[in-house]
Amino acid sequence: MVVRSTLDTAPSYESEHYDYRMLATEFPGKRMTPLHGIIVARDLAQFPDFVRHPGQEFVMVLSGRVRIHFETGDVIELGRQESAYFDSGVGHAYVSLGKADAQVMVVMSER
Repeated sequence: MVVRSTLDTAPSYESEHYDYRMLATEFPGKRMTPLHGIIVARDLAQFPDFVRHPGQEFVMVLSGRVRIHFETGDVIELGRQESAYFDSGVGHAYVSLGKADAQVMVVMSER
């Protein structure tokens, strides 16, 4: 089975920090959650706590620059076409660097 998605018709989830478009939502028995994200947060202080969820996470920056803060104290910065893969059970938070919101492609696994 193949499920196609477009950003224009994808279900959205918006928060103070991120605007997400959920992709391939109709695929049965999904083991990954792909989404397109716009990072609107600019500072870690905007988050009441780090984001944590089971599984693993892959992120690739499509435009802009992103800083990812981890509850371990680690911090990484990614530019356009750079990516990272990490344990999403470790608290993390994305912030956009620069004047424009950064855009990312994120794929999360459920385990």
